[in-house]
Amino acid sequence: MKKLGWLSMCLFLLLFKPAFTQAVTATEPDMVQITLHKLLFPNGQLPENQPSDGQEKELLQTYRGLNGVTFQVYDVSESFYHLREKGKTVEEAQTEIAKNGVSSGTFITETTTATLNNEDGIASFSLAAKDHKKREKAYLFIESKAPEVVKEKAENMVVVLPVYGQNDQELSSIHLYPKNEENNYPDPPFEKVLEETRDNFTIGDKITYSLHTMIPMNILDYQKFVLSDSADGALTFLPNSLTISSNGQKLSEGFVIHTKPHGFEIAFSIPSLEKYAGKNMTISYQMQLNSTAQANKEINNHGTLDFGFGISTKKVSVYTGSKQFVKIETNKPNKRLAGAVFLIKNKAGNYLQRTANGYKWTSNESDAFHLTSDKNGAFSIIGLRTGDYWLKEIKAPSGYILSETEIPFTISTSLSEDKETVGILKVVNKKENSRPFLPKTNETKNILLVIVGMVFASLAIWLFIKKRTGVTK
Repeated sequence: MKKLGWLSMCLFLLLFKPAFTQAVTATEPDMVQITLHKLLFPNGQLPENQPSDGQEKELLQTYRGLNGVTFQVYDVSESFYHLREKGKTVEEAQTEIAKNGVSSGTFITETTTATLNNEDGIASFSLAAKDHKKREKAYLFIESKAPEVVKEKAENMVVVLPVYGQNDQELSSIHLYPKNEENNYPDPPFEKVLEETRDNFTIGDKITYSLHTMIPMNILDYQKFVLSDSADGALTFLPNSLTISSNGQKLSEGFVIHTKPHGFEIAFSIPSLEKYAGKNMTISYQMQLNSTAQANKEINNHGTLDFGFGISTKKVSVYTGSKQFVKIETNKPNKRLAGAVFLIKNKAGNYLQRTANGYKWTSNESDAFHLTSDKNGAFSIIGLRTGDYWLKEIKAPSGYILSETEIPFTISTSLSEDKETVGILKVVNKKENSRPFLPKTNETKNILLVIVGMVFASLAIWLFIKKRTGVTK
């Protein structure tokens, strides 16, 4: 509910402030100094207007002054004395003038609240104490402009001179404390985004993430504003990848960064955020998937915004895949073969290479990563993104023929707990026939009969040809 203007006038603080001119006693001062201290209160905390009891000094220490508020001053002396002549009391005249606003007087000046002597929200006016008729002046103060953060403008204030302080001393320096209430702003939004086209990766891949929020319009009411990120051990934070920007403009100051092996924390200076109020803020950074990653398990990354009044947390998960194989003898699936060596190729025909930071692809076969079947014929690859790949056998088990055909396989992420037995690919080899050909007894007789038959057949053909030749002659 709006407060009456004449009550606003009762906000005068009758204190002696060393930052301004000390209140003095004057019989007929020519000028009076009126200083406004504009106070901003969080939504729902605006106090009722009441006569000054010296508590305003505590308000200055608890609540912040507001810069950027424009006040206009009007001389309403004629209207005031006209109403008094009509029988209105001082309070009634003040109320009516405050209600009528600018139509009650003549515009004199305006100023905008700013920082003075390290205090925000100050607007000061030097005004004549009496009119040309030697009457005490009356002034109307109107809040004409206010920042977006203000819920509604303050009520008009009417000051009728003289104003008396302690011990009934007439004041030549008067302090007023107009109050505003902030808009009821919601908690700042917060999102964490995986800046990739997929959510599964190969060990060694650099993964780009971002945190997004908007700096509150009432950021100066906040005691803290901290953005942080914490990832599982399988994700290593890359500090040089971190950037902070607001609406596309890169920030380089006004914050402190604490880095960790698997995350970071950015603590912002509240005053430094004032110029970004109402603007978007983006934190962009990369994590590298390391060799501790487990296949087919969520690899989590948590982003957090701690703004003092509450905490917002968002989670993003990524994955990596695996494939298991078993080397067996052709037509003997229970015969497991050890010592087979394989390479892995991708669609581009490049070979998988293992490095200190994970995997990469190379066209040089000599740099390729070797997979070798163990005594149980088992071998596997862990830490590849989903997709199609090929096994190339470069060494067969002892006593077996080397496979000349590349074996296709597919990796797909699955959160199956029984992944040890699901999708195992069987890779077969033929056994070499290394024994010399030694026919058995019956086989020897059969061979001799065949040889004798062939000899007689050849002899018969020769005799026939020779006989025909003789007849011809």
